[in-house]
Amino acid sequence: MSDLLVPPPPAALSADVAPPPVESKFNKILNYFNTGFGSPGKLDEWNREFKDVSGTQEYFDGLKGETQKMMAKDFNVTQGVQLGGSENSGNFTFTTNIAIKEQTLFVGSYNSEGRKIFGRFMHNFPTIGKDSNFSLVGQVSKDEDDGSLKGMAVFEGEYNGKDNAIATRIDEVSQSISYLQSFWPGVAAGIEFTHLTQQRLNLFTGALRWQFNRTNTVFMGMVNNMSGIVLNYFYNGKGFTAATEYSLSPTQAGGVESVFTGAVRYEFSMARYRFRANTKGVVGCLYEEQIADNMKIAICADFDLIKPHYRFGLGFTFIPGLPEGPAA
Repeated sequence: MSDLLVPPPPAALSADVAPPPVESKFNKILNYFNTGFGSPGKLDEWNREFKDVSGTQEYFDGLKGETQKMMAKDFNVTQGVQLGGSENSGNFTFTTNIAIKEQTLFVGSYNSEGRKIFGRFMHNFPTIGKDSNFSLVGQVSKDEDDGSLKGMAVFEGEYNGKDNAIATRIDEVSQSISYLQSFWPGVAAGIEFTHLTQQRLNLFTGALRWQFNRTNTVFMGMVNNMSGIVLNYFYNGKGFTAATEYSLSPTQAGGVESVFTGAVRYEFSMARYRFRANTKGVVGCLYEEQIADNMKIAICADFDLIKPHYRFGLGFTFIPGLPEGPAA
């Protein structure tokens, strides 16, 4: 019996082991605030959801052709030409856009009238730390009056903390600085000061952004001492997006003008439809469809029901694939 193995003594009872310390509610709240609520971003991007739905940057006039070529994995060249238009059919415009790693490097355009030449070069400088970013923009344009070329340099810098952001922009026309602060998940407020050199005006802007349910619903309010009050509402559902804007701004006659804008966007598997209208009588619609693996068609129309103004456009976009590498 002495040769039998004696089992080890039982482990100490749990009562003999000290329990882990219980974190107080005050420490939980303090740690929650110390983790930060995320960077609030940039003030001019707070209403990007509304602009994506109701903006006119994708509307065009006349016949438009565009090709997007992926020269390499991180190198993209976009070239386009626009012919004529509903109101001025004698012109054409040629544009070129070069981007590296989804960052626009160069934008250029030329108009057949010879009066509109525009070039813009952008470069992001490496900075110390991942929270800051500095960029220098060089811009060249041709004056429509005397035909001379004019250049302008723009400096942009930004810092993104765990729950705040600071941005500045300096050029010969204006200088601005903004500070944004996140107070709660999805809730942020910001202020911006802008000085217009030629007009000798100082602009003050205050804004509040409230994002519900992460990305489904966004509300934003903005107040400016010159442009008035702007209220934005954005809702993003499954395949359906809606956005509204109400603006109250002073007029040159000393009165007040209010404008309400509504826009919707429907997205299907191979197509997208957009519609927008406002109380000033402007109505626009845009339809895009992927008609082939590397071909997209776009039809847009923009009408002013009060003034005799309209635009109609038909465009095609060709997107070839990545160039094939040498055979192994």
